[in-house]
Amino acid sequence: MPVRCIVPLVLFVFALYTSAPAQQPAPAQDKPLPDEIDQHFQYLSGTWDYSYQENGKTYHGVWSVRRSGNGAALLSRFQEVGPEGKVSGNYLHGWNADSKQLVDNFVSDKIGIGQATYTLVSKDRAEGQGESTLPDGTRRTTKLRSEYSPDKIVWTNYQTVLAGKPEPDRVFTFVRRKADPDRVTPQSATTRIPEAVKTRMARQVGTWTTRGVRNNKTFEGLYLARWNDSETGLVITGREGHHVLNGMSYWDDKAAEIIEVWATPSGSAVLHFNEFGNDRWRGYVDLRYGGDQSIDDVGIELEFEDNQFDFRGDAAEGKPPFTVTNTKVTLKHSKKALQSFADLLVGGSWVNTEQAPAAKHTYSWLPGKKVLKLERDGGMFPGISTIAVHHPTQSVRLMEVDDDGTLGIATLDCPELDSQMTPVRRARTAECRPM
Repeated sequence: MPVRCIVPLVLFVFALYTSAPAQQPAPAQDKPLPDEIDQHFQYLSGTWDYSYQENGKTYHGVWSVRRSGNGAALLSRFQEVGPEGKVSGNYLHGWNADSKQLVDNFVSDKIGIGQATYTLVSKDRAEGQGESTLPDGTRRTTKLRSEYSPDKIVWTNYQTVLAGKPEPDRVFTFVRRKADPDRVTPQSATTRIPEAVKTRMARQVGTWTTRGVRNNKTFEGLYLARWNDSETGLVITGREGHHVLNGMSYWDDKAAEIIEVWATPSGSAVLHFNEFGNDRWRGYVDLRYGGDQSIDDVGIELEFEDNQFDFRGDAAEGKPPFTVTNTKVTLKHSKKALQSFADLLVGGSWVNTEQAPAAKHTYSWLPGKKVLKLERDGGMFPGISTIAVHHPTQSVRLMEVDDDGTLGIATLDCPELDSQMTPVRRARTAECRPM
C-alpha cells in the first residue's frame, strides 16, 4: 500500500545550483601562481575608470583591484551609476590550477551573484564565459572577451542570454588611473596571510546547523564554510529557512580587518571585523537594500565556544537586534542521521499524490551500505539521487541526476530519528533540509 511521504525532496532543486562541493585546503606554496598569471594579476592591480553604452546612453564607473594577502588572488570592487541607478559589487579573482583557467566570483546588490571562467589565450587576450543569477532569480549567461594593452582594457560581453532571450552585446572600456600607488608597488605572490589570522578564520571552517532570530522571527538553516584554493579566504554558503545566502571572506592587510561580503535575497552586506580577542571578534556591518536604501555601521560580534559560534548584531535603524547560533555538524552525527533516515525509508516506496503528476520515491542501499540510492519516478523531477556522508565537510550530501540531464548537489541537515517514535511521527521528523 503506498504511503504518502512528507520528506520534501522536490525542494532540493531550490538549492542544487547554489551549493558547491567543499574542498580540503590546498597545501601552502612559496609561489602559488604560474609566472604568466602572476604577471597578469600585477597588470590588473590598480584603479580603473570604465564606461559603456546602453540604449544610446553612456555610463561610467570605477573598478579598484588589489592583491590578496599572499598574492594568490585578486580582490576588487566596482561602483557605477548605470541604467538601474547606483550599483556596486565585489569580486574574488583566482586561478584554478587543475583546469588552467582564471575564475571570477562576484556578489552585487543589484546584479546578483555569479561566476566566470576564462582562459588567458595570450598576454593580450582572454576568452571565457559567465553565468549569474539576478536577485529576482532570473538567470543570465554570456560569453566574455578581454583585450589588454598597457593601460587599457576592452571587455566585451557577447551572446548574452537573459531569461531565455538574447541581449545586445555590451562593450566596457577600462582606462588605468595614473600615479596609482597600488600599481607602483604591487604585492608579491610570495607573501602570505598572517598565521594568526589564518588560525582565527579556520574556526569558521566546516558544516554548521543554524538557529537564529532575525526581524523577531526564528529560523533554522545551515552554514558551510571552506577555504578557497589558495587559502587566502573562505567561500561560504548559508541557508536561513528557504533563503540561500552566498558569501566570501578575506584578510585586508591595510585595514587589519577580516572582511566578509554577502549576497542575500534582500540585498548585500559587508562585514568588517577589526577587534579580536581569544574567543571573540567585534566590528561593524554595512547593509545595502533595494532602492538604494542603506544602513551603515551596525555593531556585530562573533563569539566562539567548543563546536559552536554565535553571531550577534545590534539593533539598526528600523530593525530589531538579531542572534544566530551555529553548531558544528560532526561525522558521528551525520553517520547516525543517515542510518536513521535509511531505517525509516528503505524497504518501501513513498508516494506523493498531492502534486501532479504523482511522484514515487524508492530508497535502497548500495553494496556496502554506505550510500543510499533514491529512484525518483514521475513527479516534477524524475531521476536518480545518491545520499551519503561527505567526510571533508562531515555532512550528509545528496547528488542527483534528473532524467532531463540536470546535475545537482546539496548539503543536507538531517536530524537523528528516535527509534521509539511512532511511524507517523518519524515520517514528519525525517525532513532532510537542503543547503
